Amino acid sequence: RIGYLPNLPCLHPQLTVEENLQWLLTLQQCKAPKVKALRFMSQHKIVDLKNWLFGKLSDGQKKRIQLLATLLKDPDLLILD
Repeated sequence: RIGYLPNLPCLHPQLTVEENLQWLLTLQQCKAPKVKALRFMSQHKIVDLKNWLFGKLSDGQKKRIQLLATLLKDPDLLILD
């Protein structure tokens, strides 16, 4: 399993952080994306950002969320662009 973090934002700007994570988990065929997304946000201390639109976050926050989104799959190798 390979994780890839592109240089440019690749998450949906009109979705919240939580919705983006749930969407990615749904694509991975996760059986309980809402529960896993909340647990993941809690573990990585980003629950306070869950209702923020991704497009309204600062560049640093966007990078952090994108990195965490890449780690959702628990990759063996992570490629950073």
